[in-house]
Amino acid sequence: MHTTDVIGIVIAAAIVVTFAAVAVRGMQRRRLRDRFGDEYQRVVDDRGRGAAEAELRRRERGHARLDLREVTEPERERFRDRWVAMQARFVADPIAAVRDADSLVSELVAARGYPTADHDELVNHLSVEHADVLGHYRDAHAISVRNDAGTATTEQLRQALVHYRELFAALLGDQPVKREPVAPAGSGGAQSDAFARDGGATAADRAGDVRATTPDSTHVDEPDNGAAVGDTVRAGMRGKASSDDASAPHTDATRRDTPPHGR
Repeated sequence: MHTTDVIGIVIAAAIVVTFAAVAVRGMQRRRLRDRFGDEYQRVVDDRGRGAAEAELRRRERGHARLDLREVTEPERERFRDRWVAMQARFVADPIAAVRDADSLVSELVAARGYPTADHDELVNHLSVEHADVLGHYRDAHAISVRNDAGTATTEQLRQALVHYRELFAALLGDQPVKREPVAPAGSGGAQSDAFARDGGATAADRAGDVRATTPDSTHVDEPDNGAAVGDTVRAGMRGKASSDDASAPHTDATRRDTPPHGR
């Protein structure tokens, strides 16, 4: 075999190896993107692509060493009941309710087998399986810190419960259902009275889904007279529109039922 032939074979082999390596890196990158979602881009923006992908693979290895478990059905029901009880306290004492929500989420995380001693490391572990709700947990924790410092507003506390709910439901394995709003503390009105009487549980809660007990993340400014929160305002507007439609002359129906002249 001539030297030129050998060189050609070596070059061809090097090209094949290079393309194979690029393809493997591409598949690994897509896998990390699929698994970590927005967390992938957040780490890339913070560290650069190479260091970020190395960090995410490190998280996967650390997560694989954890002895995780699913909570039992009796445990799941107890956690749901405690969430509903905590939610009911929000109307009267949102500060205490958010502290209870933070503690309850921490207990659930520990029950699943996650180490809770270091918050940042806990977030890293959670990012492997629950990256889709990790942003909610970060936001909730940030508000909880402000709550402990006495600087969180009532609306921020309401949002904290929205964020905590997302991780709480994901760890329990619950599916999203229609959400009911929570009236801010001291808002008064029929909705907050009914909420307090019912203990914070909606029909969906009693059916066993914790996600129905926490306010919608969409905030609508409320009138000063203590009317209910955004969803109730919108519901009232829809009801008024329906009433107006019912009282309006049925001109369209009259035109449809009256045949044209000459028939």
